[in-house]
Formats: sequence, structure tokens, C-alpha cells
Amino acid sequence: MTYKTQIVELFNNNSMIVMEAQQRIKEFPPRVFATLEVARPSRIWEKAHTFPISAQDLFHTVNDAPIDWKRVAEIDVPLRLYVHIPWCEERCTFCRYSIDTREPLDTLVNPYFEALERELDQYAEKLGRTMISTEVLYIGGGTPSSLSPKQIGKLFDLLRKRINFVEGSFQIAECSPGTITRENAQAFRDAGVTRMSMGVQSLDDTVLRLLRRDHDSETVVKAYHILREVGFPEINLDIMLAVPGQTYANFEKTMERSIELRPSSLSLLDLHLAPRSKLYAEGFQYSFQNNLVMRAIYQAMLPKAGYQRTRVHYYVRPDEMQHPSTRCPCLDSRVEPGFQLGIGVSAHSELGDTVTINTINVQHYQKLVNEGRLPIIRAYHLSEEDKIAMKSMRAVMDDLQISSRPEVLRRYEKEIHFLREEGLITDDFRLTNDGCLFGSEICFLFYPKEKHEQINN
Repeated sequence: MTYKTQIVELFNNNSMIVMEAQQRIKEFPPRVFATLEVARPSRIWEKAHTFPISAQDLFHTVNDAPIDWKRVAEIDVPLRLYVHIPWCEERCTFCRYSIDTREPLDTLVNPYFEALERELDQYAEKLGRTMISTEVLYIGGGTPSSLSPKQIGKLFDLLRKRINFVEGSFQIAECSPGTITRENAQAFRDAGVTRMSMGVQSLDDTVLRLLRRDHDSETVVKAYHILREVGFPEINLDIMLAVPGQTYANFEKTMERSIELRPSSLSLLDLHLAPRSKLYAEGFQYSFQNNLVMRAIYQAMLPKAGYQRTRVHYYVRPDEMQHPSTRCPCLDSRVEPGFQLGIGVSAHSELGDTVTINTINVQHYQKLVNEGRLPIIRAYHLSEEDKIAMKSMRAVMDDLQISSRPEVLRRYEKEIHFLREEGLITDDFRLTNDGCLFGSEICFLFYPKEKHEQINN
């Protein structure tokens, strides 16, 4: 299917919630759209607050940007560890990630796991440590739940031999409903995972087919109940906005069915079109207006259902707030740039002032690691302006406020004045409900100015 119509007609939008959401968006003055819709640089395909990963055009080859390992080794804080598992049953139409659609047989998985071991060992050596202290372990992909129970156990065995989990640490794994079985769910739980983040995307079967997902809506419900029965204390559902086939009406229905399941949290995800995705290649056009209406729909529904907003597009059941991984669900959930280590194909790391990206090809990844080299292919050194920008964007996403640091107020005086004038922040710099509606776009206002221009060009 090609997307010549660019966006599906939004029909059957006569519910009170939908009509109120549409009216709310219409009431914003044109200057708000004129400023915020164009804030996103033209060559950005990731979430705004992930800068500089969102702006990979800025990165250099490793030879051009050598890493100061002596300085990195001096960082004395527990790290956040991301492990990339590349296997998926097939590539979804929106997918821009590094994946492998072959069946994850042992002949493919074992060499990859051996490379993960070697990569971790190399990092430990460069950091001068025998064990790497970790506060968060995040298994992502790809589809980690495509692994067999035996493979899941083997993965965690190799990690535990090299990782020291500090007090209060937690472990998170991503999963897809179509690959969840009672056996592999139990394997994750036995390994110590307390939070499963399930990529639902929609509970409308037409939308799921257009996205080429590995499940239908009933599979989502069955997978959710398996995870609860196995005993996971926390389950997050990822829901996407403004994707093919999605109408205001079926999005509202997806939200209703999601709320009925009573997950610990819901992450509401904007569509990010990237050149590597099928949607991009076939000409599907992202609609800012439709995305905003859908944001307004979930902003109206989730608080009424008892969910509390803790990040711009992230809602939690108040009775789940005691879990640290519910409050801090992502590796980027920290205002201060910190110490994140990513291993596996396409993983990125944040090592003090340096951000690195691994090769995106599985065979190349294994070749580099087996030759005794780290699989880093690109790196970026953060300037002081970059650090201010990162702190500002993470404050918007995580604390729902603009940083009141003097250097931020000076550097972004014009942008902060605009946000106040339009009622998007309060006098004490907190995002209003309308400000949260535009949270992603507000982040782009804090991109380093010369970098913003460089990305657009």
C-alpha cells in the first residue's frame, strides 16, 4: 500500500471528548503553531530531548573525535546499561531501528551474545573495573521477547557475571504482544525483570495491519494477562499517535481499551518518520494538527481514569508511583547528562562529555568486537552549550518545567518570553497543561542555535 492521500480522513468524530479536543486545538492562536511547528529541524527523526542522538548529522567518525578514556574512567557513578537485541519477526512500517528479521536460532544468537560479552569486557578494561556498577538495566530492540526462555536465561547469566547491581537498581525489558508466551515471560521474571514495556501501538486491528505489527488487539489482551499472571509488578503500554489508518474515533477507543486493562503506566508516542522506514519511503505525511488533537484526547481521558502525568507524554497510576522504574522508565530520565553505556548493534553511550554510536550492522558489529575493537563508529563531544541545552530539554520532559538556572534564562530569554506570553509556562517556569500538549516542540526551542541551523542545512 502507498499513502497517496497522505493522511486518512478522520471520520466518526462526534464523541464529546473528540469534539472538545478539536475545539481546544482550534483555539490556539496561529502564532503558536507558526513558532512551534517549525521548531523541529528538518533532519531530525528522533525524540527531541534525546539530543544529540536526535541530531546524528553532527557526529564525527571516531578517528575525528577520539575518546578520552582516562577522563571517562574517572566518572564514579553507577551507569545505566542498555542492551540491544536486534531480532524481530518482521519490520513494522514505521520502524527505523537496527533489526534482524531472521528467526533467532542459536546459530545466530550465540555469536551475538559472545560479542556482547566481549564488548562489556572491553569497556570494563577501559574503565579500569572488574565489574560494572549498574543502577538500571534496559533490554531493548528489536524484540527481546522473540528470544526463547533458554536464550533469555543465557543473556542474563552473561550480564550478571560482569555487572554489579547497586542497591535500588531495577531491570526493564521490552516485549511485543505477538511474541509473549508464558514460558518466555517467566524467564524474564526469573531473571529479575520487574517491568515489562509492551509495544502495543494501537488496539484497532486495521491500524495494526497497516503498521505490520505481529499481533491483533485480542493478542494484546492475552499477552497483558500472561504478564500479570506471571507476576510482573509493572507493565507499561506504548501507544502511537497519528499513524496510518488512525482516526480520532479509533484512537479514543484504543485509549478506552488500554485504560480498561489498568496498566501501571502508558507511554504515548509520536510517530517519527525516518528515511529507513517504509512509511517514509511510501510518502506518508505526518500531520501535526492530528497529532495535537490526539494528544488532547489522551490528556482529557487519562486523568479522569486516575492516571497522573509524570513526564510530558507519560502517565502513571498513583498506586504504582512507589516503584522507582515506574517513576524513571527510560534511560534518558535524568536531567543531568550522566553515564549511560549501550552495548550491541546500533546502541549508543553517554560517557561523560562524549556520546557514541555503535555500528548498525550485526555482522560488522561482531567482526569489530571479535577483533578486539569497540564497535563505536561515530562520536560527538558535548560543548558547554550542548550541556545547557540537554539539561533544559530533559527538565521539560522529566520535570515538566523550564530550568531556572541563570545561564538558561539568559540564553533562552526570547523563547521563555514567548512561552509565558502564550500561557505555555507559569511564572515559576512550570509547563501548563497546554504547555505539556506542546512539550516535544518546546524542547526544540532549546536546541543549540548554531546546531539547529547546521541540521537544517
